Amino acid sequence: KPRQEDTALAGAAEASGERQSASSTNRKNAGLTAVFLAWRDFLHERNLSFCAILAFTAALAPCLLLAGLRYGIVETLSKHLLDNPNVLAINPYGNIRYTTKSLDELAAHPSVDFLIPRTRTLAASVIVAAPGGAVQEGDLVPSSDGDPVLRRYGLTMRDDGIVLTENMARFLPGITVGDEVRIRVSRRHDGRLEQVTHSAKVAGILPDAADWKNDLYAPLAFVEAVERYRDGCAVPELDWPGDAPPPMDEEEGRSYAGFRMYVKTLDDVVVMRDFLMARGIEAYTFAREVETLRGIRHALSLGALLIGGTALCGLGLSLASLSAANVRRKLRIFAQTRLMGLYARESLLFPLVQSCLVSLGAASLSLALYAVAAWGFDRACAAWLTPGESVCRLPLSALAPLYIGSLVFACLCASGAGKSLINLQPAAVLRRDG
Repeated sequence: KPRQEDTALAGAAEASGERQSASSTNRKNAGLTAVFLAWRDFLHERNLSFCAILAFTAALAPCLLLAGLRYGIVETLSKHLLDNPNVLAINPYGNIRYTTKSLDELAAHPSVDFLIPRTRTLAASVIVAAPGGAVQEGDLVPSSDGDPVLRRYGLTMRDDGIVLTENMARFLPGITVGDEVRIRVSRRHDGRLEQVTHSAKVAGILPDAADWKNDLYAPLAFVEAVERYRDGCAVPELDWPGDAPPPMDEEEGRSYAGFRMYVKTLDDVVVMRDFLMARGIEAYTFAREVETLRGIRHALSLGALLIGGTALCGLGLSLASLSAANVRRKLRIFAQTRLMGLYARESLLFPLVQSCLVSLGAASLSLALYAVAAWGFDRACAAWLTPGESVCRLPLSALAPLYIGSLVFACLCASGAGKSLINLQPAAVLRRDG
């Protein structure tokens, strides 16, 4: 008996599995049938389908154009600002002394990209003598490895090198990278005029776009040595004579008259200005220009949201009513397909598939119209643009969100019609329409 019972249970389980497999296959076939019917109906009523695509395009294309204008204008203005290396610079002014400790605290701020002390508020002038005999007076600018101005042009600061500006190099005919120059430093000590020299190699020449003055970028250690020598102190590491230097506060470190600071991004310019003002430090910045750019960006974003939101809300109501009307117009056919074996869940695919087809067609047509309009905008503004710039441009990364967002939006619009199909009572529809 136990063996007979086991055999009977095994047979029942096998029969149940076959029924479940057959049910799963039937449901899969019903789903494919629903998708095929939706596609054939979409083609059959091609005029209505094309009108739905045009309605979706009429709302989506302006949204793309506004987004492209917002991205292109902001990117172009940001590039024009960043073409000036000093836009990210923070230059303090005023009679404030900064210790090594206080400068380290400023450098630790997350917005700071580079900070180096200045030994004096006014420029420290030296005489540069080229190998050919030409001489020119220049102002020392402290620098170090990682200086954004040098990094922008692929230059580095070495301990035994200097970087000249292009304007400075014009007064030293024949000077090239790798030449050795003599730097003369003079002072008046005990009523006598004294002078020392230092040899350094030209590590690079900065273009006028970076610095148009007669500047000489040198390591901070050399600039500090020049200031100590001019203060009458000896500089043993360079064999420059003088008096013994005054004692230094070990905790606070040396004091400086200012600093050169560069922040990481345009938005950090405003952040750092406010941070320094809160600490009582006034500085020259490009914060006003950055705030103007931010205002333009916010205005364009708000305009795109308002116009695009209004258009999409109207479009959503239009597509939802169109999908619902299409279902009501074919209730008798849906009722017959239900009686012929189409499941309620599979019938939901009918409006969803057609809405997805409308959204994909509208997204593609909107991109084509956007490309034509963007080309027209760029041609109209060509006089104010440089090669490679555009006032209306969307990044390639925006294509995926465009299609995904269009599909989601279309499916939401068709959800009402799909709900009515799920709740459809075939017998009641056939009795009413019979």
